Amino acid sequence: MSEVYKIAFRLQKAFTPTVHVLVAKVLFTYMVTTVVRERRDPRAVNAELFRQGIWGGSLALLNLAPADTLRRLWKPEPSGVAKFIEVLSSAAWYVFAGHMPSVRTEVLDKRGIVWAEVEEAPGKDAFYKVEVPEGVNTLYFVAGAYEGATQTAYRLLGVEGQWLSMWRPLDTGGICGFHARRDLDPREVIEAAKRKRGSFFDLVSWNDSASMLEEVLGVSIPRA
Repeated sequence: MSEVYKIAFRLQKAFTPTVHVLVAKVLFTYMVTTVVRERRDPRAVNAELFRQGIWGGSLALLNLAPADTLRRLWKPEPSGVAKFIEVLSSAAWYVFAGHMPSVRTEVLDKRGIVWAEVEEAPGKDAFYKVEVPEGVNTLYFVAGAYEGATQTAYRLLGVEGQWLSMWRPLDTGGICGFHARRDLDPREVIEAAKRKRGSFFDLVSWNDSASMLEEVLGVSIPRA
């Protein structure tokens, strides 16, 4: 876990002590309020929060994550990808939420599908914990941020054409997602994700993610 703290320390130096307390909450509250006013319907709000998260996560990784550390961490076999998820997910959550999460990974297919769940620590505050209308889930922003950051990490690593990743909120407080080889049939990857979490694509579908990633980041992902 030493790489977690190296990444976390480097990122946190730029923001301490306010990133996961007052300033971040104020800015995030303003953004959510704006989206709620413009979209109104909770499902549309959640989808827009997800899209905004993609942009935010990509920007954060581009500006803050050390590319040389990413290269040292990346191993393309499924077990190596699982380790990559554990380290990067823990570091990102620590920096922006202010506490270490619980991270679990599982290789679903040895050809290249790795599942992950990142759960927040009970009782901890974080920037995304703000008052919202019923049906609005701010974790869609967090999930989008992980999706955008991961795709951007692939770009920095030069494996953008080989891997893809999608993330969604967990009911228990956190997010879940997968890394998958691009040469696998999207229908296989979708079914693998749905076996782990049946509602994974209920609000933001595979093709929705693909469209948003192309619109926001210029990333082309095969449609299902």
